[in-house]
Amino acid sequence: MTPNQSLRECQVFRRLTDEHLKKVEGLCSREVYEAGGYIFRAGDAAERLFVLEEGKVALQLELPMRHAELRKRVTVDTIAKNEFFGWSSLVEPYVYTLTAICLRQATVLVINAAKLSSLFQSNCSIAYEVLYGVVNVMGAR
Repeated sequence: MTPNQSLRECQVFRRLTDEHLKKVEGLCSREVYEAGGYIFRAGDAAERLFVLEEGKVALQLELPMRHAELRKRVTVDTIAKNEFFGWSSLVEPYVYTLTAICLRQATVLVINAAKLSSLFQSNCSIAYEVLYGVVNVMGAR
């Protein structure tokens, strides 16, 4: 699947024109993570957004337990093919609030958030359409 196809099928980018999709596609790279691998952890600097192309990713929240040194992770959401995650990279303070761990080997489309934000500043139409999609994802979670 090409980055353009993955973006087209993702709820966040679905409303973009072909011309706008090409601009976003230029900001993308592809990475593969093994099962059990972390894509990011809660508290990490949020600099990238992700679209899952293949595999399965869990978004987990760490909860303190009775003993302060113990923590429990609870799955908040499971990401499926062509779904978007990592929206914390678009919102101050730009820190991931959840942990993304691969339940199966995962191929992800990675978007540089700083470059996407620059694109937003130069093209309000892209900003509006993408952020409209991000808000819908946030609302569903």
